[in-house]
Amino acid sequence: FTEFDPEYTWNYEGSIRSSTEDGRFNIAANVFLTDWEDQILSQITDFGRDNWIPIDQIPVNAGSSRLYGMEVSIDGALTDQLNMFASVGYVKTEFTEFETATAELSGNEFNKASPLTASLGRDWRFGNGFSVSGDINLRGRFFSVIDNDPVLSVFVPVRNTAGDIIGQRDTCTQSPCNDPRTRVGSSVVANLKAGYIATQWSAHVFARNLLDR
Repeated sequence: FTEFDPEYTWNYEGSIRSSTEDGRFNIAANVFLTDWEDQILSQITDFGRDNWIPIDQIPVNAGSSRLYGMEVSIDGALTDQLNMFASVGYVKTEFTEFETATAELSGNEFNKASPLTASLGRDWRFGNGFSVSGDINLRGRFFSVIDNDPVLSVFVPVRNTAGDIIGQRDTCTQSPCNDPRTRVGSSVVANLKAGYIATQWSAHVFARNLLDR
């Protein structure tokens, strides 16, 4: 078994909510900051096919990390039958102190954390009970793991208390240093829904990921 410590966070958030005078549109904005201590992560310890497919991992603690960002959204009625919504978000992530037995990862971005997200959608309700709605969602590129870029890394000797070299640690020479080979590209996902709404029942058909992304 692998032992690890509990994680703790300090969370700060501010928000603003507003509506137009006629009540047709609502606007919201949020800013946030999270300071993490001993964030629990998964570290890959073994690879399979082509020495690149991870097949084993263990939980580890990052010494400290931080994320901050913002989100803005708007929704409302363009007409009596047509509603819309839109939002955009940004987040910055960073390991401020993260050292394992084999790597120094301070300054790297979180894995699976896209800096940019956005969405746009609308809901069209006809007077006869039929409705059509759709949305488009953007997710920016992100890193799938937290490993260092070999091009920007050097191996620093690890010594014990007596000064003897007992190993080496992969240490980055600049920040951030995430391995570009682990970067997942941005994607756009579109969804569509159509249906009929009666007094006591409703029926809908869905089409998800229309762009096959």
